[in-house]
Amino acid sequence: MKILLLGEFSGFYTNLKEGLEALGHEVVLASFSDGYKQIKSKDISFDPRAPGFLGKIENRIRPMLALPRLKGFDVVQLINPFAFDYSGFPVSFFIETIKNQNQRFFLSACGADAFYFQRLGDYLDYTPIADTLEYDYAENDCKFMSRKALLFNQKIADLADGIIPICYDHMVGYQNQNNLRAIIPLPLNHTKIEAHENVTKRKLTVFHGLTRYGLKGTRYIEDAFQIIQKRYPNDVDLVMDGDLSLTEYLKVISAANIIVDQASSYSYGMNALYSMAQGKVVMTGFENESLTAFGLSSSPVINIKPSSEHIVAQIEMFLEDPALVRKVGNETRDFVVRHHDYIEVAKKYVQIWSSA
Repeated sequence: MKILLLGEFSGFYTNLKEGLEALGHEVVLASFSDGYKQIKSKDISFDPRAPGFLGKIENRIRPMLALPRLKGFDVVQLINPFAFDYSGFPVSFFIETIKNQNQRFFLSACGADAFYFQRLGDYLDYTPIADTLEYDYAENDCKFMSRKALLFNQKIADLADGIIPICYDHMVGYQNQNNLRAIIPLPLNHTKIEAHENVTKRKLTVFHGLTRYGLKGTRYIEDAFQIIQKRYPNDVDLVMDGDLSLTEYLKVISAANIIVDQASSYSYGMNALYSMAQGKVVMTGFENESLTAFGLSSSPVINIKPSSEHIVAQIEMFLEDPALVRKVGNETRDFVVRHHDYIEVAKKYVQIWSSA
């Protein structure tokens, strides 16, 4: 099968490409380099080569110039409806052309889009939307909240032969779509990530990556860290660092025992997978609804809610019983291997694509 993966978020499609290639498929990844994470496409890069204003013009031209190379595929999968939605770019024409010059067109329900921002609150008890609007967008200037964005999201969703969500959170916004397919977990090539015994040394080291303050629920995590520091001043190192490339992120988390990823979600993303693959204790969103959606009854992922006291209680559990760090760390690595293996996940995509 000849497959085009269009776009990139946090290494999702890079890992999927590796799984598909291991199965013998021909895969082209065409994308920008995903911002500060610096995950560059090895196949077709849309990144501008010129700086400044000329670079802004170039990143609108390069995808269009690449269109002749983006045809003749058995399957195209677009990572997000808004992956190419920026001022001055004919995004509708671009995506419609992609669909028309290839056999099948699929959409990932992944990342920020209008369905996520405008519909999530109708189905979940809590969401990161309010904090995202307050802290991550200047003066609540968020393109995903407009009616125009919702109509565009609907248009791209309707174009797709199938919509494949990565988790429960991203499924609920699309649940009224007739072309919605089953959730497929995020893929990870865990063979590239070395795990070590997660042992507490003189102090328990807890890390939170600073990226999107509102979306990650960082205000709750900050408050929890302050409480923990006062209660256990000699027993814990609390580390916050942000806007790291993937290489830098993997290096930083290698020195930590516990990764506190995000507090306002029902499910987890790629950062949590990278941490689990290293054998870290991971605290993030993983509510019962997500467990059920993945067909699981239990998980070593430590679910946290948007509550500083709730986060404190989870960290205290490991301070009071340090042996749990090694035990849960071993379980998280095993969990990734069993449920997020890049080849097994790739097989699930091939099965859905083939049945369309």
